[in-house]
Amino acid sequence: MRNNRTRIQRLCRYFQYLFFGWLVAIPIVHVCIWIWFNRLPSAMPQEISGMIQRPIAPGILATAGIVSFVLSALQMAMVWMLIRLFRLYRNGKFFLAENVSCLWNISKLLLAQAIAKPVIKTLTIMILSLSNPPGQRMLSIGLDFADISTAITGGIVFVIAYVMEEGRKLQDEQTLTI
Repeated sequence: MRNNRTRIQRLCRYFQYLFFGWLVAIPIVHVCIWIWFNRLPSAMPQEISGMIQRPIAPGILATAGIVSFVLSALQMAMVWMLIRLFRLYRNGKFFLAENVSCLWNISKLLLAQAIAKPVIKTLTIMILSLSNPPGQRMLSIGLDFADISTAITGGIVFVIAYVMEEGRKLQDEQTLTI
């Protein structure tokens, strides 16, 4: 029993470090992509990169970067919730309302990402194509498997949070029973 708890604590500490690194990397990578966007030929999918005329003006790049930062912000919020959840686990707190709250927040953030990503991608492409001459501007709306997978994962995490909440209630009832 004690050995398992030690393993859990060690794994959770490693995951906390990993998630913290991810949390720091998200905005740095985001900003770097938009700063060097005109120099990065692979910054866009192949089917789009040929339709956007380069170089793109700094104001348009800044606008597209700000709009697309919504996705990075959602990712950062989700990673922060993971850090909180693994901190609870590391401290031996497994079936508390705080754990359930973290899981519910993670599920909401995953669902928000699944909804926001196609909208943000559409807006970003529209903004980037503003530098194209009239008649060559783009509107691209798409939903890919990753968006659907993110939504399904959000739903699964929601169900897990719901089950954890019921387990927490049962554990509370059991501790109160004499």
